[in-house]
Amino acid sequence: MGRTTPSFRIAAVLEEKEWKQYRVYLNNKNDRKVFSKMFSIARLYNSACSYSSIPIRLYPIMMSIVLHHYKILKDNNLSTSSIEDTDSNNHNSIILQKELDKWKTYSDILRKPNRELFNQCYDHHTNILLR
Repeated sequence: MGRTTPSFRIAAVLEEKEWKQYRVYLNNKNDRKVFSKMFSIARLYNSACSYSSIPIRLYPIMMSIVLHHYKILKDNNLSTSSIEDTDSNNHNSIILQKELDKWKTYSDILRKPNRELFNQCYDHHTNILLR
């Protein structure tokens, strides 16, 4: 039986190649290295991305990067109070809440520790928006 869609690992490589032109025009060598490293983060979550069934392959890649960065911030115990102040005054909070709601099902495909962390992040930002 043939597959109708390529594996996510292959799709992620194709997506990265499509962004190669953007990478070329970054101002300095350090930015290009950081950009490449950022894209490689998605490989840590290939299994979750492949099960997400989202047709736009950049969305799971970006969500993987956001989740990974959130984990790093949480591990470093960085304060999010300035983010809370900004978000509570944000006029686009309804749009943001709708976008968060779209990604709620993403947690269902993550492994338990990442799922719990994602749900904490989701609940945290939902609570901020409800203030």
